[in-house]
Amino acid sequence: MAVKRPLAVKIDGKERIVDIDEGGVRVDGKPVDVTLTLAEPGVWILRRESEQTVAQVDGRGGKLAVEIRRPGRDAVVLAADVSDARRESIAGPARAAAGAAGRRTTSGPSPRGARASDARVVGMSPDL
Repeated sequence: MAVKRPLAVKIDGKERIVDIDEGGVRVDGKPVDVTLTLAEPGVWILRRESEQTVAQVDGRGGKLAVEIRRPGRDAVVLAADVSDARRESIAGPARAAAGAAGRRTTSGPSPRGARASDARVVGMSPDL
């Protein structure tokens, strides 16, 4: 298996953490009883008991189109956003904090003569 890191996969607005490695497949930490085989670049065969599904993956970067084909059924095409879940676990809280309105925390000494009331006037935190 080439993938040995957790992936954040978002389909239809729902994000799941997917781990694929020699130990198997886990979605949100729960094992999934499926065997993956890379048939050719971009084409995966998923097997569960006697069922077989073909997934053809196309796209660049984290924006992918995945066509799912199951015997006896019409093909389904899904749009997926895929990223490194380790980056998302760091970037997500940072984005949330950056988007929070209001208080800013600064560190270091205050300029001489600065008062908390001066900070309130310019919209900064009074915690100078």
